[in-house]
Amino acid sequence: MTQTHDAAAWRVPLPDKLYGRAAESAALHAAFERVSRGAGEILLIPGASGVGKTALVGAARGLIQERNGLFCQGKFDQYQQETPYFALRQALGELWRQLRDEPVSRQDLWHDALDQAVGECGALVLELAPAFAALLGPRPPPPEIAPQEARHRFGAVLRRFLAVFSRPEHPLVLFLDDWQWADRASLDLLGQLHIGTELRYLLLIVAYRDHEVDDSHPFTATLRELTQQQVPPRSLPLAPLGVADVRAFVCDALPPAVNDPDALANILWQRTQGNPFFLRAFLTFARDAGLLAPVPDDSGWQWSPAAFQHAALPDDIVALFSRRLRALPPASRELLARAACLGNCFALETLAQVTGQDPARCLAGLQPVLERGWLLAAAEEFRFAHDRIQQAAYGLIDPARLPEVRLEIGRLLLTPGADALPAERLFAAVDHLNAGRAWLTDTNERERLIEWNLHAARKAYAATAYRAALRFHRAAGAFLATSAETARLWRTRPALALALFQEWAETEFLEGERAVAERHLRHAIAQLQDACERAAVFNILIVHYTLQAQYAAAIEAGRAALAGLGVALPAADDDYAAARDAEIARLHAALAKTPLAERTAAPPLSDPWQRAIVRVLIALGPPCYRAHQLLWSVLVPKAVNLMLKYGPLPQVGYAYPAFAGLSLWVADDFATARAFAA
Repeated sequence: MTQTHDAAAWRVPLPDKLYGRAAESAALHAAFERVSRGAGEILLIPGASGVGKTALVGAARGLIQERNGLFCQGKFDQYQQETPYFALRQALGELWRQLRDEPVSRQDLWHDALDQAVGECGALVLELAPAFAALLGPRPPPPEIAPQEARHRFGAVLRRFLAVFSRPEHPLVLFLDDWQWADRASLDLLGQLHIGTELRYLLLIVAYRDHEVDDSHPFTATLRELTQQQVPPRSLPLAPLGVADVRAFVCDALPPAVNDPDALANILWQRTQGNPFFLRAFLTFARDAGLLAPVPDDSGWQWSPAAFQHAALPDDIVALFSRRLRALPPASRELLARAACLGNCFALETLAQVTGQDPARCLAGLQPVLERGWLLAAAEEFRFAHDRIQQAAYGLIDPARLPEVRLEIGRLLLTPGADALPAERLFAAVDHLNAGRAWLTDTNERERLIEWNLHAARKAYAATAYRAALRFHRAAGAFLATSAETARLWRTRPALALALFQEWAETEFLEGERAVAERHLRHAIAQLQDACERAAVFNILIVHYTLQAQYAAAIEAGRAALAGLGVALPAADDDYAAARDAEIARLHAALAKTPLAERTAAPPLSDPWQRAIVRVLIALGPPCYRAHQLLWSVLVPKAVNLMLKYGPLPQVGYAYPAFAGLSLWVADDFATARAFAA
């Protein structure tokens, strides 16, 4: 076939309809009908890559929108599997793009409903879906709480957020694809949505490759947990097409007729095993390669079994697209390879940024790919028509050069002002830099990457994606592989070193690496000279020991911290009762001069030394109460005394009620107990 015939062949459009999916389409429509009546559910769609999961759901989009339903979708990315909530961020971005075009009066209603739903936790939503800032406005950070509580709060806020859009008058269909690549935070969140009970007008469609999810895969454990919920998920598996469906496709794709369609359908089915995406791609390949040729009088298409038998045919879909992409012009190949590094979706401006070309030139270079349908224009971005195409494009980069290429991409993404990047772009950029870590030799740039990893870890931690935060902490720690590198960081950037080891210890602890967490904290304590800084690290150690019921170790750590601050607690042979009574007496003497109400209204405690002491005393409260109540009876009034003298801390929520209980225990002092318990 000549080049002209080749171009004409691939421009003949393939039929844009589903084959062999009548029953599955009906089942999907029935699921939406149930949700429209208030029976929210999770619908699982397992199936092999290319079997048509995305196409099936996409075909239902029109019906959903005709029924006034809201529809948004996102997909996890094979090259960004650790990016927290990757697919959900995409879907909420699409949801916003639908809302922003509505009349102002309608947007005002959305604003009021969302404001009431998310309340003081609106910043959590904006971290996940920053585009909604145009509707919600800037929001302050939410109150700090314990990590596990924060995880539950995040789930609750997201439920309330989604409930605004999941209403009887407009059910919401949320389609999240490729869960075999989902990050741990997304898997954890899936079990917290309570779809069908709290979210009754939400249809969550969960598509995944079942052949890539074995018993050891994290998603398998999530599926088991979902089946135990009050409203377990339904499943709609997709199987490959049969030969009859392939024949129907062949006849529609090669109009007006093709010789011996039955034999051709059998050949195509054997080659593709009835995989719809492979089938469409392979038929196009066969036309382009001249294995299928138009009859000269335009009466149809012709082919011969011998031509197929002797042709060098690709073995799978990735091999097929690798061959096709390598036939593109060099400029298009280079652009497509860089685009694959950016993810399954990318903005033209971002591609221009990482290639050093202007957007118009990038668009021109992508034109051959867009014309062939391998890349699709979607709203304000482009997306690969299938992840196998993205995989083939990614494979255009020489593996030996890949770390260097990704390092260059990361450098171009993290330009000055990148601190304000949306979380998902920050995560991706830092991941690119980490991939090229071995190519970094400049000390200042290595330290800067430690900072970027710490910044990304904080973003992930704020979104309760603790495993992702740990990954960034460990990437930062990889730059401290030797004692000399570690010593240098402490010497030249002590604040950065302290922040890294403190926060790294926290994520190691949350992910079960308790000994590693303790080692990081002990290391930091050994490096610090400032007593207040040492006390802050000891505080974390106290909490970690307490959570592990190692109360004696927690108390020992607290004593060490206080000793560094010049505070000596009673020792084993001392009179605890006398020390306790002396503190209580000082407290009552202070209240006799200035009432409690006046003292609690004083400005917060600002003296860093006294603040450090009070925080250690309060951190010691829980382990002492469980293992050393005599010592507890001393430190509680001591902490209250210091706050009455120097000003309150937020931790009065523990110290004041604790002192109320102590007052009853020691002296049946109901008046004091009522005052401090109020």
